[in-house]
Amino acid sequence: IFVYNSELRTLKEIIPALNSNQLIVNDIFNDLKISNFTIQQLDQRNTHLIFTDKKSGTIEIRQLSK
Repeated sequence: IFVYNSELRTLKEIIPALNSNQLIVNDIFNDLKISNFTIQQLDQRNTHLIFTDKKSGTIEIRQLSK
């Protein structure tokens, strides 16, 4: 699950831990001011964040780390 916090301008990934009842929260990107985003697998190996950049008004694509 990916969560965008507009006040902190961060994109976080929430993953359930395999061996416990806890959640792992990873920072994916910081200092992003985005709207309208989606997470897609554009090729077989990589997942990408596709979003509208509020500052410039452009559509951007960023590869997410594995």
